[in-house]
Amino acid sequence: MTATVDSIPLIAASIMSKKLAAGSDKIVLDVTVGSGAFMKKAEDAVTLAEKMVAIGEGAGRETVAILSNMDVPLGEAVGNDIEILEAIETLNGGGPSDFKEICEVFATEMLVLSGIGSESECRELIKKAIHEKTALEKFARMVKEQGGEERFIYEPERFTEAAYKKEFVAEQDGYISHMDTELCGKTSVILGAGRATKESEIDSKAGIRFYKKTGAYVKKGEVLAMLYASDEKKAEEACEYLKAGYEYSEEKPLVQKEIIAKVTKKGVFYTH
Repeated sequence: MTATVDSIPLIAASIMSKKLAAGSDKIVLDVTVGSGAFMKKAEDAVTLAEKMVAIGEGAGRETVAILSNMDVPLGEAVGNDIEILEAIETLNGGGPSDFKEICEVFATEMLVLSGIGSESECRELIKKAIHEKTALEKFARMVKEQGGEERFIYEPERFTEAAYKKEFVAEQDGYISHMDTELCGKTSVILGAGRATKESEIDSKAGIRFYKKTGAYVKKGEVLAMLYASDEKKAEEACEYLKAGYEYSEEKPLVQKEIIAKVTKKGVFYTH
């Protein structure tokens, strides 16, 4: 039996002890906020971020925390192989706009902390690395150094799909007003993309690809997502389970931006 620790100071200490032990002299933290995050409310996430930044700075490490939106699934893919495919697509200049934005923001912040240049200059360096494929080459090298086959990065068609696919469709006309991101993650576990227990084996082919997310207008019966599994029963069960994760409305909802705020030793800076 496991227990959830709700003490923000203890959470901050636990996270930062690992970051400091890694030896980095510059630290950029991703503090997620929303239904799919540990911190459901922005004010709690800010408090956590402030404490972690204070710990990092107190230990002599320049530390920045960025609050990112986890009230909507990030990108389109959830699952091992399909997330790798999404990363490859992004490093080739494509990829979902929200995922691309998050990647560029965090990579830019790391370069700025390293003294490479201004925020705008570093952002351009990131775009250049993607355009010239040097970022993709670096990813392939990382895969090779860890014993993987780098040819899969250059030839993503080598990845094979799961044995079973199941369409997840809209139950009514209207705007998708909310997605329970935590429930979406639990759906991927049912499919086999994550471990239900320590003994569970991960199915690298399993996962979800989202076609429509919060804010999109949909028609009843329209395909919102594709579920992948190696077991037909798991695909059916996951599809039924995922229904509880969607809410619809007649009015178009306001969708939170990918980046909510940045926390530094100087204070909290919200995006507008």
